[in-house]
Amino acid sequence: MGTGRDLSGRRKDGTEFPVEVALNPVQRKGRIGVLATVIDITDRVKVRESQQLVIHELQHRTKNLFAVFQAIASRSLEDGKTPGEIRTLLNGRVRALSDAYDALANSGSEGAPLSEIIMRQLAGFSSRVAIAGCDIIVGPSSAQQFALMVH
Repeated sequence: MGTGRDLSGRRKDGTEFPVEVALNPVQRKGRIGVLATVIDITDRVKVRESQQLVIHELQHRTKNLFAVFQAIASRSLEDGKTPGEIRTLLNGRVRALSDAYDALANSGSEGAPLSEIIMRQLAGFSSRVAIAGCDIIVGPSSAQQFALMVH
């Protein structure tokens, strides 16, 4: 019943909630009737909305990531570099971007410490570099930019 439509029920207090209605034919004492089953699907609707939000966010972030990668690739191909130089630049820049994403993934939703992003880029020089001062938390966009600048 109502396939493809959003159906709602109404509680005694007047509030509405999403429902699913199933109809089944029944026969009793020679009489034919219909058994209607009404199911509250509030939880199912909330889960579906959450999934759609996550999917939309993932699509948005993936689109942004490809745009960043396209910019990195374009910059790496400028100025008539040799294929070996291009490979080295591109690999280093992609690794810097990957390290920034790792730092963000390990730090939670508010951002990542700038010192961690810098240390990841300078890991090969850790015996010659010291970072001091208060730690600043940077968001995803800034983390990418700092990682690429330091690299």
